[in-house]
Amino acid sequence: MNSDYKLIYRRSAVKFIAKLDKTSQERIVTGLKGLLSLPPEGRIGSYRVIFTIVPEE
Repeated sequence: MNSDYKLIYRRSAVKFIAKLDKTSQERIVTGLKGLLSLPPEGRIGSYRVIFTIVPEE
């Protein structure tokens, strides 16, 4: 995992993920963590991921 980046979830994303079944939650969280080490693709299964990379100052 690339330690230069960290995930920051919006409150609405956390609420959305919390409403999903456990399998979907785990798949999404794993996919999101994968964004830290792989070039982002924008999709995790049938879910579209919207993200911004903000460099730390």
